[in-house]
Amino acid sequence: MDGWYAWRGCQARRAVIGRDFAEVLAAAQEGDELAFSRLWRDGNPALLRYLRVMAPEFAEDAAAETWLGPLAGPSRCPPRPG
Repeated sequence: MDGWYAWRGCQARRAVIGRDFAEVLAAAQEGDELAFSRLWRDGNPALLRYLRVMAPEFAEDAAAETWLGPLAGPSRCPPRPG
């Protein structure tokens, strides 16, 4: 480890899902429950860690609200431009 992570004594974290992210996201937006489950399993722990620092009293509720967008389908979770 080098740089900021070594200085902080942190372990580098792997990217959420990795190279397959765009494919898994597209499948989840099309209603694939396994793809959504993979997004949630890989992304929710990091989301909760962040929210527990930023808004500890609302972390669980904010995380749940965050996942409602993808559940509602592509109309609430549009693809990124470009």
